[in-house]
Amino acid sequence: MSKRAVIMAGGQGMRMKASTGQQTPKPLVRVKGLSLVERNLVWLLSHGLKDIVLVLRNEDHEIEHWAK
Repeated sequence: MSKRAVIMAGGQGMRMKASTGQQTPKPLVRVKGLSLVERNLVWLLSHGLKDIVLVLRNEDHEIEHWAK
């Protein structure tokens, strides 16, 4: 049986913006060379999950562009 993973990346990230001063969407904020969403993807893939869904808001065009 295959398993599906869901990454919730649709929040506004208001607290993150307040602490970093960046306008970058929270999932794309880089920590030690990788964005937060990349870190989640790497972890999921390294544990054998291949069916991964990234959930975004309609307004998250920058993240959508990154994911394509």
